Amino acid sequence: MFRQIALMVSVIMMYSAVMTGEKQISSAEEKFIKNVSQGGMMKVELGKFAVRWGFSKEVKQLGKMLVKDHTALNKEVAKLASKKKIQLAKQLDEDHKEGFDKVAGFAGREFDEEYVEAMIDAHESEIKDFEDMAEDAEDPQVKQFAIKTLPTVRKHLEQVENLKRKMKEMED
Repeated sequence: MFRQIALMVSVIMMYSAVMTGEKQISSAEEKFIKNVSQGGMMKVELGKFAVRWGFSKEVKQLGKMLVKDHTALNKEVAKLASKKKIQLAKQLDEDHKEGFDKVAGFAGREFDEEYVEAMIDAHESEIKDFEDMAEDAEDPQVKQFAIKTLPTVRKHLEQVENLKRKMKEMED
């Protein structure tokens, strides 16, 4: 009897999802969307901080670019989350807040160095997540979002790495 009821509930839920056009996404896809949102919020906030408190002109320019690009990306991920009925946090979670606080605690050239390192780490990690979703996502909208966004994330990493090299050359 219990199996029959469970089967009926399962069939009703699947029918409901089909009729409303909703498709359940995997927990990995939901986690990806939430992580992109959190990472984007952190990059925007740190970018604003860099624009205001960065020591070098190049770090200020990097911050400005990341604020612009990640603000647009955050809007895209919010639309995707809304379509998938995923509730996104309005504030940074503990991990991202800790990352922000660590970098924001520096000043002058030290801030620039910490900011650049944090952006390298964040973008490297993000690239791995985007590559995984571009390859493995079952939901076509999540997959397309990952494929479409991956080149921008790679471009950001390249720009940050170039800035790091330039900063190192200036030290020598």
